[in-house]
Amino acid sequence: MTGGIKMKKYHLTHLVRMEHLNHHGLLYAGYIAEWLIECGYLAATGTYGSTAGMVFLKLSDMTFKKSAFKGDLVHVEAWIADLGRTSIKTYVRAINEFSGELLVDAVISFICVDENKKSKPHGLTMPKIIDQEMLQIHRRVKALAK
Repeated sequence: MTGGIKMKKYHLTHLVRMEHLNHHGLLYAGYIAEWLIECGYLAATGTYGSTAGMVFLKLSDMTFKKSAFKGDLVHVEAWIADLGRTSIKTYVRAINEFSGELLVDAVISFICVDENKKSKPHGLTMPKIIDQEMLQIHRRVKALAK
């Protein structure tokens, strides 16, 4: 895919089950990190137009705001937040479906690679951002890159 991208939000929802809990009875950070990365990957590959040649690069600034418990529905959302020449940065967040509270957010980076696993340009360009929520997300991601 080449050219300007459409700003689309990607979603996943997970039920917190007993096996997702840590020794404190809270949602284990490893599971929520997996869910964030999965949703970020959906946003990156959905925008790129293919799963071929897209690999995980980095999970940045994963910050917990609230805990999740057994029986909670965790709704994960991801958007494209910034584009490098070969990289795609996604902003992801998890929200408690019942309370609407933000549980955790992060920036997840992916990179495009060729058949030899060397980075390659993705050919995408960011559109002009006019949505206020997206503008705040874009600024946050830019600040993290410094």
